[in-house]
Amino acid sequence: MTPWRLYAKAPLGIDPFPKGLYYEDLASVYKIIHKVDSVAVVDCRELYAYRMRSNSIIRQEYRHIKGESALIIADQLYHDICNWYPDLSKAAASRCFSVCRMVYAQIPMAGVSESDLKDRDDLWNNLSTFRLPVLKDFEARKRERLAAFFACCGRRIFSVFCSACRLSGLMQ
Repeated sequence: MTPWRLYAKAPLGIDPFPKGLYYEDLASVYKIIHKVDSVAVVDCRELYAYRMRSNSIIRQEYRHIKGESALIIADQLYHDICNWYPDLSKAAASRCFSVCRMVYAQIPMAGVSESDLKDRDDLWNNLSTFRLPVLKDFEARKRERLAAFFACCGRRIFSVFCSACRLSGLMQ
């Protein structure tokens, strides 16, 4: 979807963007694509205009809504894609792993609330579900396969890996 452009309402549905959740593009774009007859893909990196702003939601400190949003959206995306396009289940698993990995890595290791600890547990359970399929998927992004490898080594090692990546500015 291109910002500032008019779209027919029918493919978008009544309320395409989830209320009260982050990562609305992840929750919505695949549904919109599912409803249209065709999609044009332009192979031109110069036209890619998504920017990682310094004040974006992704770069903000961890808050419960981030974990909650990642889990809700990952669950819905995975089930929808697997139902609509079973051949894309590995790609869906990779995308779900990616968003949950990114959010999990933002939760501080110490000094967190009970809610944050529960979020960390829930995100870990989700990551544990997808780590093996992502690791075995040779078409998955290398960074996700690397993260999946460390997730397969256990929660403690994965957490250290995430902390190291966060400190070095990698894997955002």
